[in-house]
Amino acid sequence: MSAPRILLTRPRADSAALAQDLAAQGWRPLIWPLIEIETIAPSPDLRGAQAVIFSSANAARRAAPAAITALCVGAATARAARDAGFADVRAADGDAAALVRLACDALSPGRGPVVFARGETVAADIAGALRAAGFTVREAALYAARPATDAPPEIAAALGGGGVAAAAFYSPRTAQAFARLAAPWRAGLGACAAVAISANAAAPLAALGFGRILTADSSDAGAMLRAIAAARPPSATPSGAPPSGAPPSGAPPSGAPPSGAPPSGATI
Repeated sequence: MSAPRILLTRPRADSAALAQDLAAQGWRPLIWPLIEIETIAPSPDLRGAQAVIFSSANAARRAAPAAITALCVGAATARAARDAGFADVRAADGDAAALVRLACDALSPGRGPVVFARGETVAADIAGALRAAGFTVREAALYAARPATDAPPEIAAALGGGGVAAAAFYSPRTAQAFARLAAPWRAGLGACAAVAISANAAAPLAALGFGRILTADSSDAGAMLRAIAAARPPSATPSGAPPSGAPPSGAPPSGAPPSGAPPSGATI
């Protein structure tokens, strides 16, 4: 039996890393980035700051390292900060509220400003919560998330023909982008399980005709992997990785980022 296909909708670098792991678990990944990331500003000026706060791995990847504390929304963002060259890296439990709590516990308003490195838009007012706690916050919007405008022909054919067993959505924005484009494929979505990182990400998918909608029990990488495992069709059992030299369907050519867990949290 051929491996069940799963649609990965995160930006290409994030989806490529996840695709390698899922292929090893017996899935056949299809990559369609519903959001592409565009750098809109240089690395923030961290001089004089006591810490930098990252609400996403995309922000951490765009910051030049400095000898200050880096507070990160979750484990994958912390990994990106370490890869960027930060040494003192601490991770919250995967959501904005936990990140604010970590900052309040680890930092002191009297020790200097904090830099909040983020995307052009954010799902939660982290800077406002920190200011309310007495911190001076310098915000730096480093990237923008641009939604897809259409699907590659092979992705459209697989969705419309009922050939995709699962589709993973890591943010409300990616789910909204899919919902805007889904009309041509709705007849095939009954064969597909949607896997969402949160109730907010699941909401735009509710009326699209998916056979099932599964929501992760928390907004982190491990919870999403468990939900994806639960979405596997009953008749499909893990069959291992594809033959040697055969990349996951839809994955980029050689040079893709190494295998790793997807970014945690619901921000992009």
